[in-house]
Amino acid sequence: MQFATTAERKSIARELLGEYAEANVNLFSAYFKLYDSLTNPQHTVVQIHPPTLTSHDDVWKLALKLRANPQTTRKEFSDQAFPSASADPSTIVDKEHAINIAVHLTLMIDCADKDRHSNGYEVGGFTPVSWRDSERLADFVKRVFPMDVHDQEKVRAAVKEKNALKSWKLKKRAHVKFRPTDNLAEHLLYDPRDNVVRVFHQIALLKAHLRLSNSVPVDCAVAECLKM
Repeated sequence: MQFATTAERKSIARELLGEYAEANVNLFSAYFKLYDSLTNPQHTVVQIHPPTLTSHDDVWKLALKLRANPQTTRKEFSDQAFPSASADPSTIVDKEHAINIAVHLTLMIDCADKDRHSNGYEVGGFTPVSWRDSERLADFVKRVFPMDVHDQEKVRAAVKEKNALKSWKLKKRAHVKFRPTDNLAEHLLYDPRDNVVRVFHQIALLKAHLRLSNSVPVDCAVAECLKM
């Protein structure tokens, strides 16, 4: 697949991020840098069978299909999205990679993160997760972002002291380094081994989603939010 043209980028932005993103596509350079890295991997592949994703339209259509079906498991979604796919191992790998791309571009979550690490791997108490075949998409998202694990006293203390916590202070006094990440699950993850804080840097994307969700109730269920 060739890199997306400006016209194709506008189409992708419109379908996945809304009309504002389409009209201001130049603001989404970070998003399309990620898009290009996912759809044009920097290694040579000898394709024996027809690729699962053959065009940029295929990419955003798959992402929209994923968004519309948050209650399906990964296996169910795979069967629905690729009903006539070959059982050849290389085709299965290509199909699974296509689903990973759709999840990443739609939710900014690396849903195969655990598969790329050894058992027991963790960073600062964070353990990578992957979307299981028997798990519904909505349940996977709730597993990535649990809502009932926060220590309320720590939350109140953090809010009280938030004005005192500045990135420049961390850099100057604690020599903390900040590293951008495209995986929302890693936002503000601190790695004590390297003294690095990972920061989700897709600001334009977050603003686009705020525009799309400004009329959605704050208590909206995860499955309904995923359909936006």
